[in-house]
Amino acid sequence: MAFWVHGRDQSGDETESIFSEASTEEEARAAGVARGMVVESVERVENRAPAADPPRGPLPSAGPATLGRPAEAQYEFTKEQDQVIAGLGRSMRFVGMALTVVGGFGILVGLFGGAPRNVGGALVQGALNILIGIFTVGIGNSFQKVVDTRGNDLGHLMEALESLGTLYGLLKWLVLLAVVLLGAAFLFLGIGRLSG
Repeated sequence: MAFWVHGRDQSGDETESIFSEASTEEEARAAGVARGMVVESVERVENRAPAADPPRGPLPSAGPATLGRPAEAQYEFTKEQDQVIAGLGRSMRFVGMALTVVGGFGILVGLFGGAPRNVGGALVQGALNILIGIFTVGIGNSFQKVVDTRGNDLGHLMEALESLGTLYGLLKWLVLLAVVLLGAAFLFLGIGRLSG
């Protein structure tokens, strides 16, 4: 037998849900109280997959019941977890804005203040900083949504992680391109020295 125990934290501010493999509804309620929860309801879970074979597939989001849990009983992170996620979001937004500003200055220096040989490099570096900065601000905002909203923490977390995966996928290709260009430059210099 298994139950979802729904309620609020002791302050009454945050909604919580815990999963209990108790034998009875009373044991499940007691498990919630033992964790400091003010229990509002206990929901029996029928047709639960065995623990050794957890359900696979997308994480729950607002919509039909998923993982044996109804849509209205979405997981909410605790205040402490929200603080960690909010700190990450703030840091990412700060770094993203700083990269965007540095990229803008890099483009200005490339256009108006650099040596003619370095214009292309300054423009490319500035544009990359702006691109990465904009992505990073957006990802920081996605992490902040986890904290600011109720009822879809896992959906917002997955959105933020997908965006982070996109950014790092882009960075992976940029690094590979840089390695290829660097290799070509060394090859070109080496051939030039041998022939000259």
